[in-house]
Amino acid sequence: MEAHAPSDPGGVLTGKGRGQLHPIDPRTGRDPAGSSLLARGSAVRQAQEAAMRQAIARLAAEGRAGEGNGERLDEFIERELLPRTADFIERRWVTGEGRDERFYFVTLNVVFDTAALSAALTRFNG
Repeated sequence: MEAHAPSDPGGVLTGKGRGQLHPIDPRTGRDPAGSSLLARGSAVRQAQEAAMRQAIARLAAEGRAGEGNGERLDEFIERELLPRTADFIERRWVTGEGRDERFYFVTLNVVFDTAALSAALTRFNG
């Protein structure tokens, strides 16, 4: 399935992530089975979370994020929202990926459901 950029590019955020590859198996001279998939999965999660942090910062700048103790809000974001990043994504597509000897790199464009994210941040005040 091919993803296309939305018509409103203002809602697109870019995140970058990297996942560590396992060392080459000296017996076979190749990556261990699944190493690339695990590293790519980790890189995608990091990229999504980076974009999510941008979305939260944008909502905060607009006054649509939780108020109160900044440290408590940061803890709420880390514990409650970031693990659920995928729940808030409307659309995402890869704009770049590659690898070197140690890492797999991914760059994603992400569009979030800002209404749902704003509602989740508002629950922090409740």
